[in-house]
Amino acid sequence: MAAMAASDDGKPPKLILHFDVNETIMVGDPAGGDTFDDCLNKMIAKNAFVRPAPGSALAAAGDPKAAMENGEISASGDLSAWTWHDGTPLDPAQRTADMVVPPLITDWVWPEGCLPFYRVKPLKKLYAKSFTSDGSPGIIYRDQLIELEVALRLAEGTAEATDGRLCRDGVHHYLLPAFFHTITTLAEQGRDFSVIIRTFGSDGPEVAEAINAWAEGKHPLTAKAPSPYEFSVAAERDIWRGRYEKNGSWRMHREPPTKKDPDALTPETSDKAAALAAEAKARPQQEEWAEGLTEEDFLSEEQALAVMESSQCLVCGDHYTWWASHGSNPSAGKPSWLSPADSGRIHHIFFDDNIHNDATDSIVAVRVRSEAGPE
Repeated sequence: MAAMAASDDGKPPKLILHFDVNETIMVGDPAGGDTFDDCLNKMIAKNAFVRPAPGSALAAAGDPKAAMENGEISASGDLSAWTWHDGTPLDPAQRTADMVVPPLITDWVWPEGCLPFYRVKPLKKLYAKSFTSDGSPGIIYRDQLIELEVALRLAEGTAEATDGRLCRDGVHHYLLPAFFHTITTLAEQGRDFSVIIRTFGSDGPEVAEAINAWAEGKHPLTAKAPSPYEFSVAAERDIWRGRYEKNGSWRMHREPPTKKDPDALTPETSDKAAALAAEAKARPQQEEWAEGLTEEDFLSEEQALAVMESSQCLVCGDHYTWWASHGSNPSAGKPSWLSPADSGRIHHIFFDDNIHNDATDSIVAVRVRSEAGPE
């Protein structure tokens, strides 16, 4: 990877770090109705690769993902129709004791002729949330799930003394300790950076509370950022909503403290993407979430970007139904900004588990700013 360009004065660029929440810095997805164990199973299923069994129509197609998406060939949920990426049987009953567990794959480029288990819809529906359980082909990865679960537990005997904002289930860290460690390390290095929490769900306020607990020095593993860094998140100042307009422009306004967001991803909406898409397309320009707001309450995209780049930490709830109504196309996803004119001065980095090497199915919309932002 090429090094980031430095500014004219030799200083490294300011980092604007965007962090998705569910399955990125948090294991568990209350927005989608998934438990801690559900999410661990899904995360492993997304990195366990399969290939069509030799001699099948999908194997002959060469690119099974494209063949299924184009409707040329239907995917099968029959375990005999698939093998793991190393060619060994998917069906646990067909595996022998001498077969090595195929390694999980986290590479950006997929192995030729393969796709994640999670991308085969019939298999996903049957097994994803219980992927490593008895009766599932993913049982061979049970040891990996146990290793991850244990790593996310609070130290024995510390749960009762741990701030409730940092542990929601009495057993596990609410947010990955690595998230806080990253912030503390950058601060200790003296880097200039901002942290922007980006979520399609309604969990922004709870994440803000966890950040505040860490900033108060209450995290059991990671020290708070040293002075002069200040990461406290004030609900009335630092929690925002970003929304697309019908013309494709993007704006941001502060989160009304008592207003429910009809566009947030919830357990009720997560299984109704098609209905949500139709509903979103049918809505008038002035959507429900904008009721009671005036034009003065909205920031333009340039103004919103200036707020992000000048804040130490803020939360932005993104526009789930807009993305869903556009078929999960990245151009309709969470905006991130590339600004050639700011090269060496500002650098945006986005962390999200749904960033895919797929031009038609990803979650971040890269938007280009032609002019430099304010100094």
